[in-house]
Amino acid sequence: MEDYTAAARRHWADAQLLDREQRRQNADHHYGFAAECALKSALQAMGYFREEAHRKHINVLWNRMQATAFQHRFPGLVGLLAGSNRFDDWDVEQRYHGDGAVTEEAIKVHRDCAHRLLRAVGLFRG
Repeated sequence: MEDYTAAARRHWADAQLLDREQRRQNADHHYGFAAECALKSALQAMGYFREEAHRKHINVLWNRMQATAFQHRFPGLVGLLAGSNRFDDWDVEQRYHGDGAVTEEAIKVHRDCAHRLLRAVGLFRG
């Protein structure tokens, strides 16, 4: 079985390392994976994870989340998910794009949102 909690933490740590080294294209990629795994860990913890519905990347997965479903166990997710999809411009295919394809503003939005998601599902307090 997948360990989305460990994967979320690992992708976050990798994103931070890459970001510090000015490798922002790959850092952004990992911020997306960290956010995706954070949501999947919450779904899994609640027994809601369904392979056919949730084996999606963050840009698609976000739109499949019902914010109110998390209200009791992960109340911090409700406000985040009720807002606009902050990863709608993120795509797994970005891994093939050239340097500079992801803007600094997009990376900042993804970093901040991934951080908030990981905190909201209790994966870290930082």
